[in-house]
Amino acid sequence: MSSNLNDDEIAVIAMLLSAERLAALQALTGSTRAAIELHQETLRLGSSLLNVIALIELAIRNSVSENLSAHFGTPRWLTHPPAPFQWKPTEKPDRS
Repeated sequence: MSSNLNDDEIAVIAMLLSAERLAALQALTGSTRAAIELHQETLRLGSSLLNVIALIELAIRNSVSENLSAHFGTPRWLTHPPAPFQWKPTEKPDRS
């Protein structure tokens, strides 16, 4: 888990992290440098997972939309909801 962070960068990141977060990571790793490297790795992992999560979210949203279109019998169910579903005046989407 070696990084290319220099001592100044480690110091800046240590200053930016909350004391609680840094302490928890230091307890796991045994040093400030290793704690910050672990923190950076978790950020990279989270960033990588976000791409997958976004695709899953899109697939679910598209599936829900397709199923609601089939159920209500209209592809425009969101902008023109069937009875008994109606937009409140404050909720109406902009149709311009």
